[in-house]
Amino acid sequence: MAEYFEKDMKSMKDDQVLRAHTKKRRLLIVDDEIVNQELLGAILENDYELEFAQDGIEALSKLEESKVMFSLVLLDLIMSNLSGMEVLLEIRAKEKYQDIPVIVASSDYTQEIECLKRGASDFIQKPYPEPGVILARVHRAIELFENRKILQSTERDPLTGVYNREFFYSYAEQLDQSYPEVDMDAIVLDVKRFNTINERYGPAHGDNVLRQLGKKTEELIHSDGGIVCRREADIFQIYCPHRNDYKAFLDKITTGITSAPGIDSRIQLRMGVYSSVDKSLDIPRRFDRAKLAADTVRNSFTRSIGVYDDTLHKAELYHLQLIEAFPRAIDEKQFQVYFQPKYYILKETPILESAECLVRWHHPELGIISPGVFIPLFEENGLIQKLDYYVFREAARQIREWKDLLGYMVPLSVNVSRVDLGDPCIVENLLDILSEFGLGPTDMHLEVTETAYPMIRNSSSALSSVSVHKGS
Repeated sequence: MAEYFEKDMKSMKDDQVLRAHTKKRRLLIVDDEIVNQELLGAILENDYELEFAQDGIEALSKLEESKVMFSLVLLDLIMSNLSGMEVLLEIRAKEKYQDIPVIVASSDYTQEIECLKRGASDFIQKPYPEPGVILARVHRAIELFENRKILQSTERDPLTGVYNREFFYSYAEQLDQSYPEVDMDAIVLDVKRFNTINERYGPAHGDNVLRQLGKKTEELIHSDGGIVCRREADIFQIYCPHRNDYKAFLDKITTGITSAPGIDSRIQLRMGVYSSVDKSLDIPRRFDRAKLAADTVRNSFTRSIGVYDDTLHKAELYHLQLIEAFPRAIDEKQFQVYFQPKYYILKETPILESAECLVRWHHPELGIISPGVFIPLFEENGLIQKLDYYVFREAARQIREWKDLLGYMVPLSVNVSRVDLGDPCIVENLLDILSEFGLGPTDMHLEVTETAYPMIRNSSSALSSVSVHKGS
């Protein structure tokens, strides 16, 4: 027997040399027979750092007390005190070490299927096979475990532990391919007033809220065959088989998660649902629809759930049509600028002081389009800046025309969007337009709306070159 093991172990020296300078993985060998411990120790000691346990109770104690995680447990099935099966179940139930690979060894081969069902990574029949087989199986189990941990570290959001968006989309595609006949829902969740939570209680509490939210959502949806990811910031995405209990589901998620430290006050969530998705759409587009539904309840105090329907679908198509028509509208001057006069009324006779520029879109097929429709749309996708500069130029042209025709300078006010305020070249570009028409900085007033006004704090020194007015 000794010659048999010596011959086989000699054939593995090349593999040992390759790993000679790497840190050894730690293995826990659990067996109540000393001869088996010595036998496995002789096979594995050159490649691994070994610890031994005489029974199941000692094994669980070593797992619990170990500061460095074991890379694998080699577990005898039949032991006194606590059986190997009981140890296996305990390992799989404990979050601390539930992912450690476990190879079960037993002479009772009828237990193999049950062990694998219970979470064993592999099963070795006694009497033990040749050393090369044991070493190869141990090495393979550890390799698969470590590869899985690496994969999990890249597929998971580091803060919340749920999937990141890229892996989530890949898994959603796999679900579609595996279950093409199952109706699926795309759901978007986000925390109401999350910025306020961060500001009042600090980012550490905000992060804790997100961790709890991710864990709770994943626990609730996993049993239904769904998956969860963190889309960005405080926004989560869920892909799951179709359901109708959205309100109850939302209540379950928020239960136990407080919006403030030490205060029994639930966080408030918004939910957008794209129910029974059209699987001909790509995955990101489905969640864009769910996000659109969530946005419909953004400013509501009474509604927390928005559902994507035909109305939103028609609005989405209409907005897409406007976006596609925008370049042509600029080139053909479909946007017309009107001037609303402003009078100085403190004197007996009102005096024309200036005028405010108002833009209207005269679409050749759709007619007059309300600025309440296209301005928020263009602010969202960034086209607003090109429209603003179009209006700036039209305003400058009109000021010049009136001065040449009437010999009188009428200052005009133009709106400045949030996108403009974020542009470091805004002052230079505005002065270039004024210079092109022979105008000075006081000939054009910039109206900063309430939504954009907070940004003026970061750019007010630059905008001092032109006349700035806070608009309503």
